[in-house]
Amino acid sequence: MSMITLFSAFMGLYVIVRLILPSGMNWPLKLILSLFALACAEKLLLTKLVYGTMGAFMPEPVQLASGYLHSAVTILFLLLVARDALLLLTWPFRRSTGRQRKIFYGHKEKKPASGFWAFTLVLLALALSGYGMREALRVPPVREVRMQVPGLPDALNGFRIAQLSDLHIGPTFGKAWLTDVVARTDSLNPDLIVITGDVVDGSPSRLEEDVAPLADLKAKYGVIFAPGNHEYYSGIQQWLPVFQRLGMHVLMNENTQIRVNGTPLAIAGVTDTAALNWGLEGPDPEKALSGLSKDITKLMLSHRPSLAPESAKAGASLQLSGHTHGGLILPVTPLIAAFNGGYVSGPYTVDGMPLYVSSGSGLWGGIPLRLFVPSEITLITLTGTGFDTN
Repeated sequence: MSMITLFSAFMGLYVIVRLILPSGMNWPLKLILSLFALACAEKLLLTKLVYGTMGAFMPEPVQLASGYLHSAVTILFLLLVARDALLLLTWPFRRSTGRQRKIFYGHKEKKPASGFWAFTLVLLALALSGYGMREALRVPPVREVRMQVPGLPDALNGFRIAQLSDLHIGPTFGKAWLTDVVARTDSLNPDLIVITGDVVDGSPSRLEEDVAPLADLKAKYGVIFAPGNHEYYSGIQQWLPVFQRLGMHVLMNENTQIRVNGTPLAIAGVTDTAALNWGLEGPDPEKALSGLSKDITKLMLSHRPSLAPESAKAGASLQLSGHTHGGLILPVTPLIAAFNGGYVSGPYTVDGMPLYVSSGSGLWGGIPLRLFVPSEITLITLTGTGFDTN
């Protein structure tokens, strides 16, 4: 049983124990609602049991409805945890106040009915789930970032890179959405476009038409791609020729060079640790940067930001990553950061090397939710003036 399944079961049971069972409803209704809450929480497990995979291509109404309900239970769980934490912290004060009222009035004050608060939390969870799904499914806005690169040559000052990450074309995001993303990216007129993994969720036979808009990405120095874990889940060996036909230069523990006004810029890309599950080569920053002179500026593309210390040690000048989706839900971003080397979204400095972690342009369709963590198309300008984000 996977960690996702176990945690989903815990969420459902927490909602049942802390919200449904203490309510004043009759037991048959409690039982029905409890089973419904548990089913919503275990949406991913049920999807796998019915369709054979968590990332199944379900009918769109089923996909959206199940995603909405799963998101609502997730948010309700977080709201209940926050409420219970507040009750625990204020318990000594409430106990003291209760004693004083008993002495003054000569009897215990009746506890206020919990039904109002339960109803309020459920409505809030449903509203936030709707808002979060809208934020998740929209065409991402542009986030402009200026990044200082130590020792950046004058010829590269002002060089503009458009970064796409975690598109996850598949059950949730299709051709129409990707067409709009490509058009918005091209409108930025970047010098270079990089894609830091997780482009697809499915096989080429299922998705080749959906990813076709990627062929329209245009930049003076081309489109360069480093794979993410979902490329391996989706059959990377079958996808490589498709990516190449789309005009994407795929880098897997290797590098390429471009010349900007006569000055070289190296772009390196690594594989993902998921490759090891298929007996393929894992990420190797040293190999990716091999053959490059010490003085050349080196841009590392790594799907996972946790590789940043290794990239810095290998001599990368800066690293661009994705994978985290920015944490998806603002209150849990510290937890997501903890599983990703402490990096979750935005700019960092790692052993003197700048790192930028994209919050993602799309997201995995299993959890179609963004709560105060917006998606992004990132426009990065290389500079010597320091970090500055808009």
